[in-house]
Amino acid sequence: MGSATGASHLPRALREKAFDLLEEVGIGAQAFQRADTLSGGQQQRVAIARALMQDPEILLADEPVASLDPESSEQVMNLIREIGMRRHLTVVCSLHQVELALAWADRIIGLRHGEIVLDTPAEGLSKEAVMEIYGRVATSTSELTAVAEELSAAAAEVQALATERSGAHG
Repeated sequence: MGSATGASHLPRALREKAFDLLEEVGIGAQAFQRADTLSGGQQQRVAIARALMQDPEILLADEPVASLDPESSEQVMNLIREIGMRRHLTVVCSLHQVELALAWADRIIGLRHGEIVLDTPAEGLSKEAVMEIYGRVATSTSELTAVAEELSAAAAEVQALATERSGAHG
């Protein structure tokens, strides 16, 4: 682990941890490769390993698949979910692809103009419902209040359905 890593000045324990994390995210074989020569999916894996070096309680993933092809996107999202579960991490993932968010998230929190306009479990939520919320443009306080009331009612309905389903299966 000499100067080829560019990290020869780091303590041995940190270098070993870095190599272990690169293995964990599936790119141990590329450990000595320059990051700018890696594919987009591999670069995302490096970013995940870098975040894990800090032993976080929360993993923040800002658009982790924005520039990836569908197959790489699925691999990276699987990896984030697996690592989150294995390490008991809370994962906060910013996504603009509604379908992806609905497929991977346990909870959807939607923002518009810096305000929360949606906060609900992902189960039972449709793309159409999410797009309807984002498609509206509230221009007055009364419209914002009306949208907030509708969202609260919709969230209550989704919660009631989830409770019904869990009672039926429990």
